[in-house]
Amino acid sequence: MMDQLDPELSNLPLALRVLGPLAPPVLARAFDLVAARHEALRTRFVLEREELAQVIDPPREVPVPLLDLSHLAPEARSREAQRIVHQEGWRRFDLEHGPLLRVRLLQLAAEEHVVLLATHHIASDAWSLGILIREVTAVYAALSRGELPSLPELLIQYADFAVWQRRWLNGEVLQRHLDFWRRQLAESAPFLDLPIDSRILAAQERREGRRLLELPRALSSALRQLGHREGATLFMTLLAIFQVLLARYSGQERFNIGSTIAGRGRLETEGLIGFFVNTLVFPSNLTGDPSFRKLLRRVRDTALGAYAHQDLPYERLLETLQPPRRPGFNPLFQVLLTLHNVPPVPGELSLSELRVHPFELASEWLRFGLFLDVQLTESPDGLAGSLRYRRGLFQEAWIDRLLEQLRDLALQVVERPDAPLSTLKLLMGVEPAVAGHFNDDLE
Repeated sequence: MMDQLDPELSNLPLALRVLGPLAPPVLARAFDLVAARHEALRTRFVLEREELAQVIDPPREVPVPLLDLSHLAPEARSREAQRIVHQEGWRRFDLEHGPLLRVRLLQLAAEEHVVLLATHHIASDAWSLGILIREVTAVYAALSRGELPSLPELLIQYADFAVWQRRWLNGEVLQRHLDFWRRQLAESAPFLDLPIDSRILAAQERREGRRLLELPRALSSALRQLGHREGATLFMTLLAIFQVLLARYSGQERFNIGSTIAGRGRLETEGLIGFFVNTLVFPSNLTGDPSFRKLLRRVRDTALGAYAHQDLPYERLLETLQPPRRPGFNPLFQVLLTLHNVPPVPGELSLSELRVHPFELASEWLRFGLFLDVQLTESPDGLAGSLRYRRGLFQEAWIDRLLEQLRDLALQVVERPDAPLSTLKLLMGVEPAVAGHFNDDLE
């Protein structure tokens, strides 16, 4: 289980700054009612005869302890809030005894609080966090007005979906999915040969660095239009550009890039808290020096096939394919690219007299075996997000150069979609990526 390999990355934390006259007892009651709706938030996992079994506890109060930091000086208060949020957000869960939802409330001033909530990935995903926030907000608003909260009835629970999926994904259906993925990944290399220092990689250096990634509205719109002409989505177009860039650095024409998918293809699951997200693997094929337009068509066809077979869990795929393993490498892919049409978790919220804003909460560690993790979200202003990277492997200046090259490649493919890929110029060329070659503090 990921909890055993990477316990600190099994957590899914979220912190919110709340400005205004927050009522802690009402907030606690709102969490009680939402947890009572969703069995996944009341589920524990115990070992029975060497197999994990789910235990669903009856509805009970969700503890929301309040810690008052308002007596501290402003600078000390901010530091302590950051420390507690980080410590509690990434504190390991006890799957056997639960609970798998943890809430903490920090008071910074009379009308300023930080709400920290964390769930375990076995019971939740990023989409679920968005559901949790929206429902707690709606219930809090109703209770504040002295009304009974009214939320849509849940048609099923997560355990119902899990049982259905296990029964459905069996026999001929399972074999059909496995056969597809065997063919899909047969010719692609499972390891991406970026110019990195193998000594640092072997040392399992996974400290996270993060850089902002933005593509302005005009460029994002042009990329969307280019994809539309080829029947491709914006994600497919971005995936093709990343393939071109990584091919230049790796010297490989066939390799894989991973992506996550919501896994909620059925109406009954859209409002349900649970772990639905799945990981898909997209093999690249840049053989024959195609134009970007031709590459985009290949990516489109590959992606459509992957979406049609998205129900096979990534873990089941690994069990079946048994890909070769290397220390420090994620199996099958080492770069992850994700594009959200809407943020999975709401940004700023307005709730009666309250204003809710995100509170910075970052992980110190990049997911096991990944080199780069690119997360983008569409907005009216274009594309915005971040590129997370392993600091021990990549120097900050190299990452900044990579982002400049990505933007420049995007401009080139918009202007010259029919030019052979070999004629596209890589701004500033290909240079070693390793931080260890020139960062003494990382040796």
